[in-house]
Amino acid sequence: MTCLAGNRFRLAVDDGGPAGTPGPDRGYGLIGLAERVSQVGGSLTAGPDPAGHGFRVEARLPLG
Repeated sequence: MTCLAGNRFRLAVDDGGPAGTPGPDRGYGLIGLAERVSQVGGSLTAGPDPAGHGFRVEARLPLG
């Protein structure tokens, strides 16, 4: 978790398994998570880790 400017924070979860790319069907888990994050004014990204060593789910959320 990282605090960002403007009363926001970033939470990232990395899976160190083999890097993959999300297909056209993201599944209900990521869709539901993105909907809930959006409802509180945040954003969600999910995909291959930037370093290419797995998969990352990252949420940016407002504090308070």
